[in-house]
Amino acid sequence: MGSHKRIINKIEREHIVSLMEHGKRADGRSLNEVRPVKITTGYIQKAEGSALVELGHTKVLAGVKYMVGEPYSDSPNSGVLTVGAELSPIASPFFQMGPPNPQTIELARVTDRAIRESAAVKFDDLFIIPGEKVWIIFLDLYVLNDDGGLFDASGLAAMAALATLELPTIKKDSNGEVEVDENGKVQFVDGETTKVPVNHYTLSVTSASIEGKIIIDPSRDERELQDYRVTLGITEENQLVSAQKGEFGVLKSGELEQIIDDSIIVAAHYREELMKALE
Repeated sequence: MGSHKRIINKIEREHIVSLMEHGKRADGRSLNEVRPVKITTGYIQKAEGSALVELGHTKVLAGVKYMVGEPYSDSPNSGVLTVGAELSPIASPFFQMGPPNPQTIELARVTDRAIRESAAVKFDDLFIIPGEKVWIIFLDLYVLNDDGGLFDASGLAAMAALATLELPTIKKDSNGEVEVDENGKVQFVDGETTKVPVNHYTLSVTSASIEGKIIIDPSRDERELQDYRVTLGITEENQLVSAQKGEFGVLKSGELEQIIDDSIIVAAHYREELMKALE
Protein backbone atom coordinates (compact mmCIF):
# COMPACT_ATOMS: atom_id res chain seq x y z
CA MET A 1 0.00 0.00 0.00
CA GLY A 2 1.34 3.41 -0.92
CA SER A 3 1.51 5.80 -3.82
CA HIS A 4 4.53 3.90 -5.10
CA LYS A 5 5.45 0.26 -4.62
CA ARG A 6 8.83 -0.92 -3.46
CA ILE A 7 10.59 -2.98 -6.11
CA ILE A 8 11.63 -6.42 -4.85
CA ASN A 9 14.74 -7.69 -6.60
CA LYS A 10 14.94 -11.18 -8.05
CA ILE A 11 17.09 -12.60 -5.24
CA GLU A 12 14.70 -11.35 -2.53
CA ARG A 13 11.71 -12.71 -4.40
CA GLU A 14 13.26 -16.13 -4.90
CA HIS A 15 14.23 -16.26 -1.22
CA ILE A 16 10.72 -15.41 -0.02
CA VAL A 17 9.05 -17.84 -2.41
CA SER A 18 11.52 -20.63 -1.65
CA LEU A 19 10.85 -20.36 2.08
CA MET A 20 7.10 -20.50 1.46
CA GLU A 21 7.53 -23.74 -0.44
CA HIS A 22 8.72 -25.16 2.88
CA GLY A 23 5.96 -23.55 4.94
CA LYS A 24 8.19 -20.77 6.26
CA ARG A 25 8.49 -17.02 5.86
CA ALA A 26 11.39 -14.59 5.78
CA ASP A 27 10.63 -13.26 9.28
CA GLY A 28 10.45 -16.74 10.79
CA ARG A 29 6.68 -17.11 10.87
CA SER A 30 4.62 -19.98 9.54
CA LEU A 31 2.21 -19.25 6.68
CA ASN A 32 -0.84 -18.73 8.91
CA GLU A 33 0.96 -17.00 11.81
CA VAL A 34 0.51 -13.31 12.65
CA ARG A 35 3.06 -10.95 14.13
CA PRO A 36 3.02 -9.88 17.80
CA VAL A 37 0.28 -7.37 18.66
CA LYS A 38 0.58 -4.54 21.17
CA ILE A 39 -2.32 -2.18 21.90
CA THR A 40 -1.95 1.00 23.96
CA THR A 41 -5.17 2.87 24.72
CA GLY A 42 -5.41 6.53 25.76
CA TYR A 43 -2.33 7.35 23.71
CA ILE A 44 -3.43 10.89 22.73
CA GLN A 45 -4.29 12.92 25.81
CA LYS A 46 -6.32 15.55 23.96
CA ALA A 47 -8.43 13.05 22.04
CA GLU A 48 -11.67 11.74 23.49
CA GLY A 49 -10.63 8.22 22.52
CA SER A 50 -7.36 6.91 21.10
CA ALA A 51 -5.20 3.85 20.65
CA LEU A 52 -1.79 2.96 19.25
CA VAL A 53 -1.52 -0.47 17.66
CA GLU A 54 1.78 -2.16 16.89
CA LEU A 55 1.58 -5.18 14.60
CA GLY A 56 5.14 -6.32 14.30
CA HIS A 57 6.97 -3.16 13.24
CA THR A 58 3.82 -1.57 11.81
CA LYS A 59 2.37 1.24 13.90
CA VAL A 60 -1.08 2.80 13.44
CA LEU A 61 -2.54 5.48 15.68
CA ALA A 62 -6.30 6.09 15.91
CA GLY A 63 -7.84 9.20 17.43
CA VAL A 64 -11.52 10.02 18.00
CA LYS A 65 -13.25 13.40 18.35
CA TYR A 66 -16.93 14.27 18.46
CA MET A 67 -19.42 17.07 17.98
CA VAL A 68 -23.17 17.60 18.06
CA GLY A 69 -24.62 17.98 14.58
CA GLU A 70 -27.52 17.25 12.30
CA PRO A 71 -28.30 13.67 11.19
CA TYR A 72 -28.45 12.49 7.60
CA SER A 73 -31.91 12.84 6.08
CA ASP A 74 -32.19 9.09 5.44
CA SER A 75 -31.28 8.20 9.06
CA PRO A 76 -32.70 10.99 11.21
CA ASN A 77 -32.38 9.09 14.48
CA SER A 78 -28.90 7.68 14.00
CA GLY A 79 -25.48 9.01 14.92
CA VAL A 80 -22.82 9.63 12.28
CA LEU A 81 -19.34 8.12 11.92
CA THR A 82 -16.72 9.66 9.64
CA VAL A 83 -13.46 7.77 9.09
CA GLY A 84 -10.33 9.32 7.61
CA ALA A 85 -6.79 8.03 7.12
CA GLU A 86 -3.37 9.51 6.57
CA LEU A 87 -0.31 7.73 5.19
CA SER A 88 2.44 9.92 6.54
CA PRO A 89 5.78 10.16 4.69
CA ILE A 90 7.50 9.42 8.02
CA ALA A 91 5.95 5.94 7.86
CA SER A 92 7.44 4.97 4.51
CA PRO A 93 9.59 6.53 1.78
CA PHE A 94 6.83 5.46 -0.63
CA PHE A 95 4.16 7.65 0.99
CA GLN A 96 3.82 11.23 -0.18
CA MET A 97 2.21 14.39 1.09
CA GLY A 98 -0.82 15.67 -0.76
CA PRO A 99 -4.53 14.97 -1.17
CA PRO A 100 -5.87 11.49 -0.31
CA ASN A 101 -4.73 8.89 -2.83
CA PRO A 102 -6.55 5.62 -3.67
CA GLN A 103 -4.61 3.71 -1.00
CA THR A 104 -5.53 6.19 1.72
CA ILE A 105 -9.18 6.16 0.68
CA GLU A 106 -9.26 2.36 0.60
CA LEU A 107 -7.77 2.09 4.09
CA ALA A 108 -10.42 4.43 5.51
CA ARG A 109 -13.28 2.76 3.66
CA VAL A 110 -12.32 -0.80 4.60
CA THR A 111 -12.06 0.21 8.26
CA ASP A 112 -15.35 2.11 8.10
CA ARG A 113 -17.18 -0.71 6.34
CA ALA A 114 -16.32 -3.36 8.95
CA ILE A 115 -17.57 -1.09 11.74
CA ARG A 116 -20.66 0.11 9.92
CA GLU A 117 -21.86 -3.18 8.39
CA SER A 118 -21.61 -5.00 11.71
CA ALA A 119 -23.18 -2.12 13.67
CA ALA A 120 -20.15 -2.34 15.91
CA VAL A 121 -21.19 0.96 17.41
CA LYS A 122 -24.88 1.38 18.29
CA PHE A 123 -25.51 4.36 16.05
CA ASP A 124 -29.22 4.31 16.90
CA ASP A 125 -28.25 5.12 20.50
CA LEU A 126 -26.29 8.19 19.42
CA PHE A 127 -29.21 10.46 18.64
CA ILE A 128 -29.87 13.38 20.99
CA ILE A 129 -33.03 14.99 19.66
CA PRO A 130 -34.79 12.78 17.07
CA GLY A 131 -34.42 14.21 13.59
CA GLU A 132 -32.54 17.26 14.86
CA LYS A 133 -29.41 16.54 16.87
CA VAL A 134 -27.08 13.54 16.91
CA TRP A 135 -23.52 12.76 17.87
CA ILE A 136 -21.06 12.96 14.98
CA ILE A 137 -17.94 10.89 15.62
CA PHE A 138 -14.72 11.55 13.73
CA LEU A 139 -12.28 8.64 13.62
CA ASP A 140 -8.86 9.43 12.17
CA LEU A 141 -6.16 6.84 11.39
CA TYR A 142 -2.49 7.80 11.19
CA VAL A 143 0.05 5.32 9.85
CA LEU A 144 3.28 5.97 11.76
CA ASN A 145 5.32 3.07 10.40
CA ASP A 146 4.49 0.76 7.53
CA ASP A 147 5.71 -2.82 7.55
CA GLY A 148 2.51 -4.30 6.11
CA GLY A 149 -0.74 -5.22 7.82
CA LEU A 150 -2.23 -1.74 7.65
CA PHE A 151 -5.83 -2.93 7.32
CA ASP A 152 -5.57 -5.20 10.34
CA ALA A 153 -3.70 -2.69 12.51
CA SER A 154 -6.15 0.07 11.54
CA GLY A 155 -9.14 -2.11 12.40
CA LEU A 156 -7.69 -2.87 15.82
CA ALA A 157 -6.80 0.77 16.48
CA ALA A 158 -10.26 1.94 15.38
CA MET A 159 -12.12 -0.47 17.67
CA ALA A 160 -9.84 0.27 20.62
CA ALA A 161 -10.28 4.02 20.19
CA LEU A 162 -14.06 3.78 19.83
CA ALA A 163 -14.35 1.47 22.83
CA THR A 164 -12.55 4.02 25.03
CA LEU A 165 -14.56 7.00 23.78
CA GLU A 166 -16.64 8.78 26.41
CA LEU A 167 -19.28 11.37 25.47
CA PRO A 168 -20.59 14.12 27.73
CA THR A 169 -23.76 13.14 29.56
CA ILE A 170 -26.73 15.04 28.14
CA LYS A 171 -28.76 17.11 30.61
CA LYS A 172 -32.50 16.39 30.69
CA ASP A 173 -35.35 18.08 32.50
CA SER A 174 -37.88 16.47 34.84
CA ASN A 175 -39.94 15.32 31.85
CA GLY A 176 -36.95 13.57 30.25
CA GLU A 177 -36.58 16.21 27.53
CA VAL A 178 -33.12 17.27 26.38
CA GLU A 179 -32.23 20.69 27.74
CA VAL A 180 -31.05 23.34 25.28
CA ASP A 181 -30.16 27.00 25.81
CA GLU A 182 -31.72 30.02 24.10
CA ASN A 183 -29.51 29.39 21.06
CA GLY A 184 -30.57 25.76 20.74
CA LYS A 185 -27.27 24.45 22.08
CA VAL A 186 -27.52 21.09 23.86
CA GLN A 187 -26.65 21.23 27.55
CA PHE A 188 -24.48 18.69 29.38
CA VAL A 189 -24.09 17.50 32.96
CA ASP A 190 -20.87 18.96 34.39
CA GLY A 191 -18.16 16.37 34.88
CA GLU A 192 -20.21 13.39 33.73
CA THR A 193 -19.51 11.22 30.71
CA THR A 194 -21.09 8.20 29.08
CA LYS A 195 -19.34 5.37 27.26
CA VAL A 196 -20.10 4.97 23.58
CA PRO A 197 -22.31 1.87 23.24
CA VAL A 198 -20.30 -0.91 21.55
CA ASN A 199 -22.37 -3.67 20.01
CA HIS A 200 -19.65 -5.78 18.37
CA TYR A 201 -15.88 -5.92 18.44
CA THR A 202 -15.44 -6.34 14.70
CA LEU A 203 -11.88 -6.76 13.42
CA SER A 204 -10.21 -7.00 10.03
CA VAL A 205 -7.96 -9.87 8.98
CA THR A 206 -5.90 -9.78 5.79
CA SER A 207 -4.64 -12.75 3.77
CA ALA A 208 -2.61 -12.81 0.59
CA SER A 209 -1.62 -15.28 -2.11
CA ILE A 210 1.93 -15.47 -3.42
CA GLU A 211 2.52 -18.02 -6.18
CA GLY A 212 -0.24 -20.26 -4.86
CA LYS A 213 0.66 -20.03 -1.17
CA ILE A 214 -1.89 -18.42 1.17
CA ILE A 215 -0.45 -16.36 4.03
CA ILE A 216 -1.99 -14.36 6.87
CA ASP A 217 -0.86 -10.87 7.84
CA PRO A 218 1.51 -10.19 4.92
CA SER A 219 4.55 -8.07 5.73
CA ARG A 220 5.56 -5.11 3.59
CA ASP A 221 7.88 -7.20 1.38
CA GLU A 222 5.29 -9.96 1.04
CA ARG A 223 2.68 -7.37 0.16
CA GLU A 224 4.73 -6.25 -2.83
CA LEU A 225 4.77 -9.85 -4.16
CA GLN A 226 1.12 -10.75 -3.58
CA ASP A 227 -1.01 -11.94 -6.49
CA TYR A 228 -4.10 -10.93 -4.54
CA ARG A 229 -5.12 -9.97 -1.03
CA VAL A 230 -8.39 -10.41 0.83
CA THR A 231 -9.43 -8.48 3.94
CA LEU A 232 -12.39 -9.80 5.93
CA GLY A 233 -14.32 -8.06 8.70
CA ILE A 234 -15.30 -10.58 11.39
CA THR A 235 -17.38 -10.21 14.56
CA GLU A 236 -16.97 -12.05 17.86
CA GLU A 237 -19.79 -14.32 16.66
CA ASN A 238 -17.64 -15.29 13.64
CA GLN A 239 -19.96 -13.46 11.29
CA LEU A 240 -18.39 -12.25 8.07
CA VAL A 241 -19.64 -8.68 7.65
CA SER A 242 -17.31 -7.17 5.04
CA ALA A 243 -14.80 -8.21 2.40
CA GLN A 244 -12.30 -6.37 0.25
CA LYS A 245 -10.15 -7.88 -2.50
CA GLY A 246 -7.08 -6.20 -3.90
CA GLU A 247 -4.70 -6.82 -6.82
CA PHE A 248 -5.53 -8.75 -9.98
CA GLY A 249 -4.93 -12.38 -9.02
CA VAL A 250 -7.83 -14.86 -9.13
CA LEU A 251 -8.89 -17.00 -6.19
CA LYS A 252 -8.71 -20.70 -6.95
CA SER A 253 -11.13 -23.34 -5.79
CA GLY A 254 -10.97 -23.85 -2.03
CA GLU A 255 -8.81 -20.82 -1.32
CA LEU A 256 -11.60 -18.61 -0.03
CA GLU A 257 -12.74 -21.32 2.38
CA GLN A 258 -9.18 -21.61 3.69
CA ILE A 259 -8.90 -17.84 4.05
CA ILE A 260 -12.17 -17.61 5.98
CA ASP A 261 -11.23 -20.45 8.34
CA ASP A 262 -7.79 -18.98 9.07
CA SER A 263 -9.18 -15.45 9.40
CA ILE A 264 -11.72 -16.49 12.04
CA ILE A 265 -8.91 -17.93 14.16
CA VAL A 266 -6.78 -14.80 13.73
CA ALA A 267 -9.72 -12.49 14.48
CA ALA A 268 -10.25 -14.32 17.77
CA HIS A 269 -6.57 -13.79 18.61
CA TYR A 270 -6.72 -10.10 17.74
CA ARG A 271 -9.89 -9.73 19.81
CA GLU A 272 -8.29 -11.40 22.81
CA GLU A 273 -5.45 -8.86 22.67
CA LEU A 274 -7.97 -6.03 22.26
CA MET A 275 -10.00 -7.07 25.29
CA LYS A 276 -6.83 -7.28 27.39
CA ALA A 277 -5.99 -3.70 26.41
CA LEU A 278 -9.50 -2.54 27.30
CA GLU A 279 -9.51 -4.07 30.77
